[in-house]
Amino acid sequence: MLVVIVGIDHELQTPGQSLITSGPLPLAEQSDKARFAQVLAEIAHSRSVAIVAEEQLSPRPTIPRSVALDLKLRHEYVDMPADEREARGIPRDYTIAPGLADAVVQSYHSQREAYWVDRLEACAQPGDSCILVCGWATAAA
Repeated sequence: MLVVIVGIDHELQTPGQSLITSGPLPLAEQSDKARFAQVLAEIAHSRSVAIVAEEQLSPRPTIPRSVALDLKLRHEYVDMPADEREARGIPRDYTIAPGLADAVVQSYHSQREAYWVDRLEACAQPGDSCILVCGWATAAA
């Protein structure tokens, strides 16, 4: 299975306004979100994608979901549910928890990422290609 990983700031995933303003969606944010949808569609066409998956838990409106629906592709939410995280001892807000060593945070990331792959393998057909949209973070300094 070919998986194209698209790492983003999660604010880009949600349609509509994420910046706090009383006016219409700021032009820069609107442009970024439109471009994100366009890039996903381009990848889907160029890689003959069958599934658009994303690091999200519950059905909610997202740009990847809209792109999948528009292109008549399967869409999957693949993030690890809270009860599974708890069973594995992964704290809810581990990425911002003070005092966690980088190696521990990376271990939690790795467990979640392996879960995403398992979910993709479970829903994919042989030969399917997939886009996986997930959060992007820089390594700790």
